[in-house]
Amino acid sequence: MYEAIKIKSEVTPITQLNSWSDLTNAFKGKEAKAVVWYFDKIEFHQLLSNGKWDREPRPDLDEELVRVRIFNSLKEVHVWRSKGKLKGRLRIDDDKAEKKDAEYVKAEQIMNGTPPYHLHESGKFLIAEEASGIHYELPFKNLIKKVDSKKRITLVTRNYIGYNELGQAGYVDSRFEKIEIIDK
Repeated sequence: MYEAIKIKSEVTPITQLNSWSDLTNAFKGKEAKAVVWYFDKIEFHQLLSNGKWDREPRPDLDEELVRVRIFNSLKEVHVWRSKGKLKGRLRIDDDKAEKKDAEYVKAEQIMNGTPPYHLHESGKFLIAEEASGIHYELPFKNLIKKVDSKKRITLVTRNYIGYNELGQAGYVDSRFEKIEIIDK
């Protein structure tokens, strides 16, 4: 059963979407993970605390980017393409008094699991491959140490609850929180 968790949260539109540094400014001095959707590929990246990427994403946001989510346990930058233009928002969760009250439900999305699947290391990447054709290259070194054939890669999300004028609840936003390895 899912439980609603109360938290303070703030959502701010992102208006400057010209470069990767515009998107990563919110994470200065902090590490973050990123899932980047291009028109022809999905990539996973690690943003290091020094502001550098583990490997450079494609430079032309306006031409190639479909969606990106850069996230850590406290915040997420989410940028998406709508009607040919990039739009974005920054969501920050913490307990500071000036933030708005919010509720969310935590969920775990299993990213691998179609038998047979194979998890292995290749250089600095955790490779997840399945018979169905799924192939992930995850640059998250902390996950590599936890790998064996009885594990699942999960994407942990926060799904925010909102209420309409009749008091009916529904999901109004979601954000990625972390990618981790769990036991089956």
